[in-house]
Amino acid sequence: MKSLILIFALTSFLILQVSLSESYQLTQLGKVGLNEVSLLRYIEAEDGIKAMDISNDGSCLAIGGRGFIRIYSTNGDEWVYKFNERVDSLSISSTGELLAVGTEEAMIYLFHKSSSKPILRYNAEGPVLSISFSDDGKYFYAGTFGGTFYLFEASTLNLIWKFKAEGNVAILALSTSFNGNRATAGVSDNSIIIFSKASSSPLWKGKTEGYIRSIAMSSDGTLTIAGGNDSSIYFIDLGCEVSIKKYMASSSVRAVALSSSGSQAVAGSEDGSIYFFERFNPSWVFNAEDTVSSVAISSDGKYLCAGSFNKKLYFFFSAINSPLFIYPVKHPISHVAISSNGDKIAISAGRMAYLLKAELTKAKENHQTPIYVWAVMEGFILAALSLIWLRIRFKKAGQSMKLLYLST
Repeated sequence: MKSLILIFALTSFLILQVSLSESYQLTQLGKVGLNEVSLLRYIEAEDGIKAMDISNDGSCLAIGGRGFIRIYSTNGDEWVYKFNERVDSLSISSTGELLAVGTEEAMIYLFHKSSSKPILRYNAEGPVLSISFSDDGKYFYAGTFGGTFYLFEASTLNLIWKFKAEGNVAILALSTSFNGNRATAGVSDNSIIIFSKASSSPLWKGKTEGYIRSIAMSSDGTLTIAGGNDSSIYFIDLGCEVSIKKYMASSSVRAVALSSSGSQAVAGSEDGSIYFFERFNPSWVFNAEDTVSSVAISSDGKYLCAGSFNKKLYFFFSAINSPLFIYPVKHPISHVAISSNGDKIAISAGRMAYLLKAELTKAKENHQTPIYVWAVMEGFILAALSLIWLRIRFKKAGQSMKLLYLST
């Protein structure tokens, strides 16, 4: 009977051990939870949306397409600029104060959020396929079909310099560092060019095995990630020595994004794969089942989202390869963007634009972590089992002594 009690106690201990281990895992997953996803704005534009961006705090959303540029604010302010041009690219400053726009008709515009009247009009040397604001809002870069690269100072509206790439090429993708001191560009001749604000001469140029469809740069300008149609994801480190690392994806890479520090990265490919990297090393892959057209990541790298042609937005806590939520829309998604802290997400799909708010919950830190509590409880259980065992042994020893005494 007592042996059965001991066996029961040991079995209970093992069950509790497994239960506590699972509880710890759930607690780790529960450090970030989702209370609610709400739709802040729903917009139906005049025509298909070609470009979209949001400010770092998520308070301003800008969209552009054939014949229109629109800007919206979470406080209700909005305006529209209508013209006989087609927007190819746009970028909003981190605060949402300024908006830079490039058009198919080779025009560069700069707007202040307070007015639909442009404060800058500039005739470029070709369709402006890519444009990017520095996070501090002081500079923006633009690149054209034809290979001309421009740097503007926003406060003075002055062109600081321009650069013409060799051959009949196109600047397909652009990204800048936080203060605009550096910019990185993907070019249609299978090259990546990195510039310094100080000079129109490239700081670095390298060749890839396919043309670059998407590119991103860290805040300090030392790290670049690029995705190519050769199914490669390139990581370029311009530290003391230039180092290049290549990761082979399962298909052509359409979109990449990088956290501010460059420590976390996300990429999306045509076969529906979403890749997450920690310090340039693959961490996990998720299959979205259709082409991933756009990806975005929060400044700290904790949250990321991806838009797919399957009309779904996937939102992740980056430590987990399962979405916190999936948001369906009416049309295939062309662009996604995320606020710096990850709580606001913008989507463009056909003529529709959506601005979402994700109410995220974070568990309070406890100095007595689940592992600590588990270890203490395990110690008590082991001590109790030891006492039970000793008691049984002593009783058996006592009975043996009693039998020995009676026999004598």
